[in-house]
Amino acid sequence: MRLFLSLILPTIIILLPCILFVVFRLIIKTKILVNILIAGVLLFIVGFFVPWIALGISIKGLMMGMPEGGCVTGATVFCFFGYAINLIGIPMLGLIFFILEKVKKR
Repeated sequence: MRLFLSLILPTIIILLPCILFVVFRLIIKTKILVNILIAGVLLFIVGFFVPWIALGISIKGLMMGMPEGGCVTGATVFCFFGYAINLIGIPMLGLIFFILEKVKKR
C-alpha cells in the first residue's frame, strides 16, 4: 500500500490530464478545432493543480509507518515532473492534434 500511495497513484494522477486529452480527441467527432482548444485550455488549467495533489498523496504514502517528522524530500519530484509533463505535454498534444486535423481536411 505504501508503494501504491507514494509512487504509482501520484504518477497516474500526473498523467491523467494528458491521457484525458488524448481520449477526448479520439472520442469527439464534430467541431474538432474548437473542442480541442477548449479541452486543451481546461486541462492546461487543471495541470497547475494536479502536481500538488500528487505531491500530497505521495507525502501521505511516504509517511506511512514512519515516526513523526520523517523525511519525505523525494516526494517533491512530483511537483517538477508534474509541471513539466502537464505544462509542456498538453500544449504539444494540442498542436499535434491541430496539425493532424488541418492535414486531414486537405
